[in-house]
Amino acid sequence: MKNLDAINPSFARPSAFIALGSLLPLLTSLVGVGFAVGAAPDLAVVRNPVALFCLAISVASCAMLIIPRLMRWDWRAGYFGFSLLYILSISLIGGIPWLCLLVFSSASLWLRCLLFSLHTLTLLWWAGRYASLYRKVFATDALRQSVYVEDDDCIYYLQKGDRMVLDKICDFKEFPPTLFVLSTLAVSGASMLYAGDLVAFFGLPYAHIFLAILGISVNMIGVGFAARGWLIFYKYPRMLRRKTGKQVYVDMVSKPASQAKTKARA
Repeated sequence: MKNLDAINPSFARPSAFIALGSLLPLLTSLVGVGFAVGAAPDLAVVRNPVALFCLAISVASCAMLIIPRLMRWDWRAGYFGFSLLYILSISLIGGIPWLCLLVFSSASLWLRCLLFSLHTLTLLWWAGRYASLYRKVFATDALRQSVYVEDDDCIYYLQKGDRMVLDKICDFKEFPPTLFVLSTLAVSGASMLYAGDLVAFFGLPYAHIFLAILGISVNMIGVGFAARGWLIFYKYPRMLRRKTGKQVYVDMVSKPASQAKTKARA
C-alpha cells in the first residue's frame, strides 16, 4: 500500500482537515438559527422546529471538531468524504429561508407547498445529474479505472483521474448556467421594488425572501457537491468493497496510468 501520508498534502489529512472543515456547518447553522428566530420572533426557540434543526447541526459540527482527531482518521474514502458533505452546509444560507417560508409564512398552505416543492425538485434534478454521470462512469471500464485503481491490497480513488473525467472527457458543468444565476440576481434585485408588498404577503422579513431567491444557485452548488461526495466516497466505494473485499483510499496526487478515450455525456 502507498504511503498516503507522504504523497498527499499534509493539510488535507482527514484527521485535521475534516475537523477544521466542521467550522463551516457550525457557522452556517448558527446563522440559520438567527434566521429561524427572526421568522418567528414570538415563538420560543425550543418550540421553533427550524431553529432546533439548525441547533442540531451546530451540535454535530462541534462533535466533528473533536472526533476526527481522537479517532486519527486516515485516508479512507469514507473519512475524506466529509469534506464535500460539509459543502452542503452552504445551502443553509438559502435553504433556511425556504424552510421558514414553508413553516412560518402567512401565505396559503398550497402556495407554500408549491413553491417549496418546485425548489426541492430543482435541487433533486441538479443532484440527479451527478448520479447519472457517475452511473455511466462506473459502467464504463476505461472511465472507472481512471477514477478507481485497484492495487494488490486496496483500491485508490484518484482525485486527478476524477477531475480528468469530469472536465476533459465528460465536460461536466458543476455550476449553474450563467443565465440562470443572472436571472436569480435580477429577480432578487427587482424584488426590492416590491419589498413591502412581499413582506405583507408572505409574513416574513424581507431578508428571508431576498435570500430565498438569491440563494437558489448557492443551494444547487451545495447540493450538487454533496451528491458528488456521497457518490464517489460512499456509494461506489461500498460497491467496490462488496465486490473485491478491498478498502478504498484517497490518492490526491497520482494520475491515471492512461487517459480514458471513451466519451460519456452527462
